[in-house]
Amino acid sequence: AIQNFFNTHPASFSNDPLKDRLGNDPNDWDAKEKVAAVYVKNTSQLASSQLEYGVRFERTSTSFTANTVTTDASGGWLSTTPIDGSKDYSNVLPSASWRYEFGKETILRAVYGWAIARPNYGQLVPSLQATDITVPVKRVFAGNPDLKPTKGTNYDLLFEKFLPSVGVFSAGVFYKDLKDPIYDGSDSIVVGGLYDGYKLTKPINGPAANLYGLELAWKQHLGFLPGAWSGLGIDSNYTHTKSKATFDPSTGRTGSAALQRTAPDLANFGITYDWSGFSFRIAATYNSAMIFSYAYKDGADGGLTGPNGDTYLYAHTQVDAQASYTFKNGLKVVLSGLNLTNEAFGFYSGSPQWNIQREFYDRTFTLGIKKNW
Repeated sequence: AIQNFFNTHPASFSNDPLKDRLGNDPNDWDAKEKVAAVYVKNTSQLASSQLEYGVRFERTSTSFTANTVTTDASGGWLSTTPIDGSKDYSNVLPSASWRYEFGKETILRAVYGWAIARPNYGQLVPSLQATDITVPVKRVFAGNPDLKPTKGTNYDLLFEKFLPSVGVFSAGVFYKDLKDPIYDGSDSIVVGGLYDGYKLTKPINGPAANLYGLELAWKQHLGFLPGAWSGLGIDSNYTHTKSKATFDPSTGRTGSAALQRTAPDLANFGITYDWSGFSFRIAATYNSAMIFSYAYKDGADGGLTGPNGDTYLYAHTQVDAQASYTFKNGLKVVLSGLNLTNEAFGFYSGSPQWNIQREFYDRTFTLGIKKNW
């Protein structure tokens, strides 16, 4: 119906089909991925100790069809040509976990394992957008079917203490060693072929990255409190992470930085209350500022914290609440409020004074009624 309205009311729209192709054709692609896997594992039990170990073999096959888009000297669309690509790879992923019971309520767990994180389809497809060969500044933007999955070696140690009146306290540490992390942009010069001499920008695998940290959690129904206070509960957790990623020289950057999209601090704190037919939840969630994507290049004006620095997500604290009451006849009334503090969402470059965008969504309230027959 929308397409029909567009076709029958052309005067109501400003339409430039050739300009549309500049944005549409590079993003018009087809991706197919097949993963075949086989694994073997064994579990050994000895008194209070349990050891589980095994290995998983995976074979991944991918194929893509995308478009090459060429523009003229003024940046207008010239042509679109289909292009194909494929990638096959195998991974052997061993793992072992050890569990020791100090008692029925106290457990220690240790885990070692290999894992992979596959690239996004949009990074893999061999789409290509190029300026016309007559343009003095020649650029090609492309996907990279040769991207490798990021390989991780994980070490985890977790202590759990189960609490009376339904609850658990846990504390853990972790370390992850990453090979072939994926970075969105690298620049190089094409040698030979149709685009000889062009500057090529595409995602690549970086040398290495690692992260380690601490996680704490406390969840408990405080049923041991007297009277109506026994309806209270706590649901909280906190994670602190340190990370480091190194760069390939072709990205235009040397040295290291925090791993993108990894917040140094994450916290959630919630209070629950359940008494008779009444139920209430209020929770605050927090994530510290983090690098959303790498943008800094060596020698950029203003340095790492200047307007040409990396793109960061602002720190974010959000408070949500929900209350409900269930009547004896099965009727339930639910009232919820989201983003009660009207927290901003947005991005900045280098440091908060170099704002890119800030979005405010105000508070959202909902009222619902449910009847169980």
